[in-house]
Amino acid sequence: MVIFSSKSAYSIIFTLGMSIFLVISFWGIMHWVNNAETVERVERQSMQWKGFELTEYSFIATDACMFVDYSKVQVVEGKPQLLEGKQKVTIEGRFDLAKEAILNADALRIEYHPLYGFPVNIEVDWDDQVVDDECSYSIKEFKVP
Repeated sequence: MVIFSSKSAYSIIFTLGMSIFLVISFWGIMHWVNNAETVERVERQSMQWKGFELTEYSFIATDACMFVDYSKVQVVEGKPQLLEGKQKVTIEGRFDLAKEAILNADALRIEYHPLYGFPVNIEVDWDDQVVDDECSYSIKEFKVP
């Protein structure tokens, strides 16, 4: 009984199918592992941020997705206050955005504040097959009184 024959069309199709299946499986596993490492990094950075227990600070947040939205936020006694702009951006919200992008975006780059650990720049391409869906979220002029 011959199990595999290079002359049999079924054997060739089976071998090609299994090869494609293995390649896709390894790609999926590596994609999941890379995302898990990135989520873990966001969690570590979040713990670094929370470790400072800051209750008073200010920053300027910029969201650029097709249009640019600018917000100046001041946190007093742990409560964010919107000084200028339309959206009350929070540092915790940026961590949530980073996690969402890790799980849903096709391409992502995150830069963190060297001391406080929060995301200062998040560049996201939500769908690499769609033109002009790239977004950039940044925090600038972070100040602690």
